[in-house]
Amino acid sequence: MSDSPNSSRWGFFARVWGFIDACRRFTLNVLFLLVIVIIGIALTAPGAPPLKEKTVLVLNLHGLTSNGWQQDLLTTMKTRADRRNFLVVYPEGTSSALEFASWNAGVCCPPAVDKNIDDVGYLRLLLDRVQETHCVDAARVFATGMSNGGFLSHRLACELSDRIAAVAPVAGQMALPACNPARPVPVLHFHGEKDPLVPYKGGHPLNLNGFLDKLLFPSVETTISGWARRNGCRGARQVVRTEHDGSRTVLASHWQGRRLNSPNDVVVKSDGSIWFTDPPFGIGGHWEGDKAAPELPHSVYRISPDGKLSLVTDKLAGPNGLAFSPDEKKLYIAESRATPNRVIAAFDVGADGSISNRTVVVDANGPGSIDGFRVDTDGNLWCGWGSNGSPTAKAEDLDGVMVFNPAGKAIGFIRLPERCANLTFGGPKNNRLYMASCHSLYALYVEAVGAV
Repeated sequence: MSDSPNSSRWGFFARVWGFIDACRRFTLNVLFLLVIVIIGIALTAPGAPPLKEKTVLVLNLHGLTSNGWQQDLLTTMKTRADRRNFLVVYPEGTSSALEFASWNAGVCCPPAVDKNIDDVGYLRLLLDRVQETHCVDAARVFATGMSNGGFLSHRLACELSDRIAAVAPVAGQMALPACNPARPVPVLHFHGEKDPLVPYKGGHPLNLNGFLDKLLFPSVETTISGWARRNGCRGARQVVRTEHDGSRTVLASHWQGRRLNSPNDVVVKSDGSIWFTDPPFGIGGHWEGDKAAPELPHSVYRISPDGKLSLVTDKLAGPNGLAFSPDEKKLYIAESRATPNRVIAAFDVGADGSISNRTVVVDANGPGSIDGFRVDTDGNLWCGWGSNGSPTAKAEDLDGVMVFNPAGKAIGFIRLPERCANLTFGGPKNNRLYMASCHSLYALYVEAVGAV
C-alpha cells in the first residue's frame, strides 16, 4: 500500500499536533508544579512579611454573644486597615458549647464576669505576642469595641494605660467600682440616646430589673465626667498637646501670672505656631465648665514654635472660631459678643505674629449665629450656624453650616437637624466635612478642599 498525498499530509499534521500537545502537557505540568510550590510556601510561611515601618495597632473587641468575624463585618475595619496601612486584631472572649462569648468588663457581662476571667491579662499577653511578631509602634496602640467590647475598652483604659494610647468605646459604659489609670487616657465615647440595651441615662437593660439586677449600668454623663476628672479636664483652663505615647504636655495655662479664661478654638499655622482664642465662655457657668471670675480680658494668643506664649490681641468681643486664609496672610476671627450681630473679622498677619487692619467679612445681620468655622483652598468660609436665640429666630431654618465666599457673600447652606457648633475638613483628600452639633457628629463629602 503506497502513501497518497492525502495520507502524507495528515501524517505531517499529526506530527505537528503531537508536538503541540506535548508542549501543552509540559506547560501544564510546569504550571501545576508551580502551584504546588506556591501552596507549599504559603502553608509553611510564618506569616505576612513584616512591616518595614512601625505602624498603628487597633484592638477591635466584639460585643456579647458575638465574635471577631462578626465584629469585622460590623466595622469593616480590616478593609480600612489594608487601605490605611495599620494592623487590626479581633480578639475573642471566653465561650463554650453551652455559653455565649463574653468579656469580663466589670459589671458586664456574664458568664465571663461570673467566672472572673482575666481578660485584661489575656489582652496584655496578646499585645506582647503581636509586638514580638509585627512592627508595631508601642506608643500607638488603641482599643475600640461594641457594647460588651466597649465596656472592656473602658477597663483597658483603666488597667492597661501603660499599653493603650487611647480608646473609642461604642455603646459601652465604664462600669468598674474603681478606675485608677497610671496616666491620662484620651477617650472618644459613642452612644445612642435611644439605646435600649445599654441605656444612655443608665439603668438596667431594657429597663428591666429582677434577674437583670447585676447589670446596672452608669449613665453616659457619669462615664464621661469620670474620665474628665481622671484626665484633669475639668477646670484645667489650659492648652494641652497629647503626645503619641498618651502623655500630655501643657503648652499654655497662664498669661503674666494670671490663669487663662477658657481656651476655645485653636489653629496651627504652617510655621508650627499655635493660635488660640480665650473667651470666658467656659467659666460663665457650671454647665460648660466650672464657674469662675475671669482673670484676663477676652483675648487671642500665639504660641511660637519654640513654645513662647504671646498676646495677639485683647480688643475683641468674645473671640471664638479662628482660621487662616489659604495663603496665611489673613487671620479670620469670629466675635461672638460683637453688637448688634456676631461677625467674622479679617486681620492682616505680620511676620512677627502681630495682626492689624480689622475688616468685617461676615455679619450675621439677623437671627443667625456664627460659631466655629474653617476655610477651604478657594478662600471660602464654612461656618457653624444656628439661631441666636432671638424670639424671631427659627432654629429649623438656621441650624446647619453657612458657606461664604471671600467677599462675605453667602453662597451655600447645609441644613442639619440641630445647631452646628464647630466643624473641620478631613479624610484622605481633606474634602470630607465633619460637623460637630449639640448631640451628634455629622460627615459629608463636599466639592471643596480644606486649607491646611
